[in-house]
Amino acid sequence: MVDQDTTVPPTTADDWNRHVPEGTPVLYFPLRGTFDYLATRTRSPAWTLGSGHHVVKVDGVAGGVSLDHLRFHFPPTEDID
Repeated sequence: MVDQDTTVPPTTADDWNRHVPEGTPVLYFPLRGTFDYLATRTRSPAWTLGSGHHVVKVDGVAGGVSLDHLRFHFPPTEDID
């Protein structure tokens, strides 16, 4: 299970697959270094491309996205008064 004390995910496919189950909520930043993001969930195990980049599939995006463009997203589980 993902440690909720961190927002930065593992950076290699092997580490990702050991610690992050499919369906984990993430924020996907299409352009790294910007504030535009998509709140989504993972939908595959991570894998390594021939170029050495580590990617995973997320809902709402075609193809694999770089693990470097993801942050964990922990939406509130209960209403706060």
